Formats: sequence, structure tokens, C-alpha cells
Amino acid sequence: MFDFPLKKNILYVIDLSGVLFLDKENSSQIFFDYPEAAVLFILMNGYDTTKTIAMLEAILSRNTTQTISIINDTIDRLVKAGFI
Repeated sequence: MFDFPLKKNILYVIDLSGVLFLDKENSSQIFFDYPEAAVLFILMNGYDTTKTIAMLEAILSRNTTQTISIINDTIDRLVKAGFI
């Protein structure tokens, strides 16, 4: 499974335009739209790795290598922002 441990002080909101993460302690935020929002929605549901990749391949219309790259890039963005 992809590691997705949000820090305790992080809130997130999912709406039609994307996913917004907010750090309650310092009010920093980061917004993701498609395709990262789709990745985050699937990751937050905690599916196993095989199902996560298969679902995102279909949603993103990408092959396995491209899908894994998008997943890792999305998670890296959260790590760099300090939310994970």
C-alpha cells in the first residue's frame, strides 16, 4: 500500500474542483486538482496497492508506470509541503 500518513493537524476538503489540505497549526494550505485530486481520493480510501493502481490506470487513462509516477509525485508534493 502507498504510505499516506497525514499529520494530525491536517484537515482536508474534497469538492468537485479538487482537494484542499489545510494545516490547522500554521494555516498553510495546498490545493490539488485533476489528476492529483483523483489520486488523493483513491489513496484516502485505503485500497490495497493492486486495486489502487488498477483503478487509477482506468481513471487517468495511463499505463502502470505512468500511474505509479503520478501517485509518487502527488505524495511527494504533500511531503514537501510538510503535510505528511
